[in-house]
Amino acid sequence: MDSFWPEDEEMDDVIKREDIVLNIQPYKAVAVIGLLKANLPAIVDHIRKRGEMAGIPLRESFIDDARSILGEIYDKCIVHTDFRESKNIYAELYEQTADKMPSGEAN
Repeated sequence: MDSFWPEDEEMDDVIKREDIVLNIQPYKAVAVIGLLKANLPAIVDHIRKRGEMAGIPLRESFIDDARSILGEIYDKCIVHTDFRESKNIYAELYEQTADKMPSGEAN
């Protein structure tokens, strides 16, 4: 076995893209996918090491596909939340109050 992740051409012959409908809570999905995206380098490193031990190399297309899939799920879920709007509100509030907040240093 060359790799456990087939090349795109091989996948296209076997598996076609399909729309998938999920009934999930978008806030939780965004949080979970965000954590996965943030930890993807460590996950990939672990998979790469395990694959090397088994003599099965990890193709770079796997990493690219994983990033793309996580990003697509994240983007489709976040539009059903107000995270971006809330982030903008907090950013504006921070800018308006940044020079008025105590420094936090002990006297």
